[in-house]
Amino acid sequence: MEVLFVTDDSGQPYNINAVNLNTGETISHFKGGASSSKTLCQIKQEVLISALPKKAVLNVFEMNRRVQQPLKVAVPGVPNYLTSSPSGDYLAAAIGEKVFLWEVTDGDLLAILSRHYLDVTSLSFTSDSGFLISSGKDGMVAVWDVADVINTDHVQQKQPFLCWTDHILAVNCITCSTAGFGNSRIYTGSTDKTVKIYDIFLGSMLRSLVFDFEITAMCVDHAESMLFVGGANGCIGLFNLATSPEKHHDIMAASITENYQKSKGIDYFNAHSGSVSSLVCNCDASVIVSGSADCTVKTWNANMQYTKVLHFEGPVSNLLLTIPSSTLSSATSKSWFAFPKLSHAMSVNKSDEKSLQRCRLNAKFVASKQSTVCTKPFSPVILKNISRKQFSAVDDSRNKLQQLSNQVHVLQKENENLYNFVMDKVLPK
Repeated sequence: MEVLFVTDDSGQPYNINAVNLNTGETISHFKGGASSSKTLCQIKQEVLISALPKKAVLNVFEMNRRVQQPLKVAVPGVPNYLTSSPSGDYLAAAIGEKVFLWEVTDGDLLAILSRHYLDVTSLSFTSDSGFLISSGKDGMVAVWDVADVINTDHVQQKQPFLCWTDHILAVNCITCSTAGFGNSRIYTGSTDKTVKIYDIFLGSMLRSLVFDFEITAMCVDHAESMLFVGGANGCIGLFNLATSPEKHHDIMAASITENYQKSKGIDYFNAHSGSVSSLVCNCDASVIVSGSADCTVKTWNANMQYTKVLHFEGPVSNLLLTIPSSTLSSATSKSWFAFPKLSHAMSVNKSDEKSLQRCRLNAKFVASKQSTVCTKPFSPVILKNISRKQFSAVDDSRNKLQQLSNQVHVLQKENENLYNFVMDKVLPK
């Protein structure tokens, strides 16, 4: 069973509604205030988090407690966007033109990322939680290496792994690939009526698609075969990603622009009477769900024929489609996860245990990226488009990986010596 979590601007009669996607019936709800747009997320399938409108406060709901007052957690500013990593380890908030990154287990502020010169409008983690993508009203898209920014000295200025400035107006939404392609494809939708598709490890734009409306919401199916785009005019555009450009070998060129009309790959559907605020689809894209400023949520089948309409008191602000844990349906089960208070400043002194854990995490991410970069076959056309910056980044990653491997080897040796000592001297024979 897939569950759809819905919020609207009114917050009445409930802040968050949990709806069975198959039947359209409400299976649970959560009271307490309202949720700001683009701030609903879940962590470890145990808690739901959203931000109060125009306040520097987060609402934290435990999944198994329906009748409750949410936990109030203060943050450094009013969030424009809120997202959690797929691994459940990190929480990222866009506050003004900065991005704050916390560790969820203890609430430590790991990094404050600053590269945008206007407000950050969207955030998204890659499916392996290795990169955080940010976009802003300045039209910039920044790619942050999570392992790098959390292990960099807090005094140093954090630098993005990559930065793209192809959009000429605000970037309103970001979607990351969830399967295949090395988990490296990024989809960005903008007020300039374009969707641009990037590859992190190539460092370049793969395709640029032009639509007939300002893009306000977007999603892609897990197989990355279909792209669904919602617009400010209430329309939904459907694009088949398998459609090839006129010159197949130019798919990797950074200057390709595709101005498809309906007959050339983009189909348009009049979905809502107001702007499309949220757009999600299930794993196989058999069900697409759209939320709008016209106070309705509609579900669509694969042929873009709507099957259900849900009405709410105010404009729909958030949609979250997920497979719930058992705690949602069981009122007696107790959540094992306790959401911490979030730090407002970075801690100078880190404990040895935390440092070791982050070193291991860094090694894991670097090894993952190394295997993706080094084993992926490169054609001469692709190699030509890779910048020197990326090669230097690969070399730096190799050096970091070697250093971390040496540290792990030393720790393994010390652990072996300690084990032998205990067995020989401490435990009775």
